[in-house]
This record gives sequence, C-alpha cells and structure tokens, in this order.
Amino acid sequence: MNDELNGSDLLRKYAEVSDNAYEAAGMLLDELGVRGKARRTLVWIVAQSMKMARRHEQRGVERRVRIAAPILEGVPTHDQVQNRKDLIAGSFSLGDGRRVSWGKATVEQHRERIAYLAKLRDGYNVTISQHESAIALIVKNGVSCLSECVEWAA
Repeated sequence: MNDELNGSDLLRKYAEVSDNAYEAAGMLLDELGVRGKARRTLVWIVAQSMKMARRHEQRGVERRVRIAAPILEGVPTHDQVQNRKDLIAGSFSLGDGRRVSWGKATVEQHRERIAYLAKLRDGYNVTISQHESAIALIVKNGVSCLSECVEWAA
C-alpha cells in the first residue's frame, strides 16, 4: 500500500498548517522540493487551490447550519449541535488575506465579511445585467449571438 498522500490530501494537510494560503503553499512546495521559477509560478496556483478547497468545505458547513433564528433558538437537535461545532471550528476570509474563525470573529469582523460579500454581490449583479442586456440585443435583432448584432459590431 502506498503511504504517499494524493494531491487533495496534501492540499488539505498544508491548508491546516497555516491560515495564510501562500505560506501553506510554500511549505507544501518545499516538501516536494520545488524550487526556482517553477516554485514562484506554482505557489500562486497551489494557494488558489487551497483557498477554493477551504471555501468549498466551509460552504458545506454553512449550508448544514443555516445560521438563522430557528436554529439559534430553542433546544437544538444532536445534528444541530454538531453543525454548530463544525461552524465555530471553521473560518472565513475577510477579503484582504486575513482569515478569522467563526468562533472568534468579532462584530467588526463579521461586518468586514458582509462588506466583502456585498462587494462581490454587486460585481455579480453588474455581470448579470450585462448578460441580460446581451440577451435583449440578440432577441431584438433576431440573431443567434451578440457578434451578429449589427448595432453591437459597428
């Protein structure tokens, strides 16, 4: 049996070592003996993978918990207690490279997270609006794509 960790296991192992994804990525690459130009290139890629994996895992916890009044009030079920423990052990990004655990986050840090998420939401809304406008132009012109719209291509 092979004792070596696969890529997913390595990412998870090092993501737990440091809250800073770039630092954790550097440690992983050091263990693998990656140096020079390859290391400088890969540290960003590995850090991004770690960030995505962390976020994916935390989203799952947040979905299970569904922080809402009904869950926070009354006597929780066994599953709700476990989900709360999982949430408190998890962390979230403040959008500036810092991470904070749910269990230790202050009111101000929750506000920072809200502001960060609102900024992301606003960006998504602009992109959604652009796609809606593209659909309207395509339909209005009776064509199959935006590049076929005479008024757009001009």
